[in-house]
Amino acid sequence: RFSWDPVQNANSYTVYLYQRVQSFAGNDQQIDIPIWNTSTTNTSVNYPALSTLTRGSYVWNVMATDAEGNGALSQTFLFNY
Repeated sequence: RFSWDPVQNANSYTVYLYQRVQSFAGNDQQIDIPIWNTSTTNTSVNYPALSTLTRGSYVWNVMATDAEGNGALSQTFLFNY
């Protein structure tokens, strides 16, 4: 479950999940590959990690959007699975 604090004047949230890869295309560089996103009006969403994630590092963040379509991106959160 991903959860976050409500943002004043936000009427929707989009959650973004990325897999963090340390080596990509033969280079030692760290990149975040998008693997999932969803929109909600709640301050939490469930994600089926057991059936979809493999061992590794992941990052996620949330975009809060107001009625006019203005958005603010949260900090990025890291977790290992």
